[in-house]
Amino acid sequence: MIDKLQVGEYCRTSDGRIFKVSEVVKFGGINYIPKDENKTLIVSAIVKHSFNIIHLIEEGDYVNGSIVVEIFYGDPSVIVENYGEEQILKNYIKSIVTKEQFENISYKVEKEWMKKKY
Repeated sequence: MIDKLQVGEYCRTSDGRIFKVSEVVKFGGINYIPKDENKTLIVSAIVKHSFNIIHLIEEGDYVNGSIVVEIFYGDPSVIVENYGEEQILKNYIKSIVTKEQFENISYKVEKEWMKKKY
């Protein structure tokens, strides 16, 4: 799958990173490794790639600050839930935080009373 990458495509890695391919370099004679917008080599496993960024979004990701509850690929759009109301987003995507990224940066709060054994 990685040798079919093209400049201008968006990629999603196994660790939840999304980036746009700015360059694809040949490495070791047969492998191709993409570079992101900052010219950083990406060595994580790429699980999806597409010219349409909506194809990389998954349920549980956050788009424009709201959680994605459903995705339609035929007519590319995502349904997000914001304050209990659902909203359809098509081409108005300003930001994406993947569920993997969200898990990495979230802080788990545990109350003292939960630690006590009774």
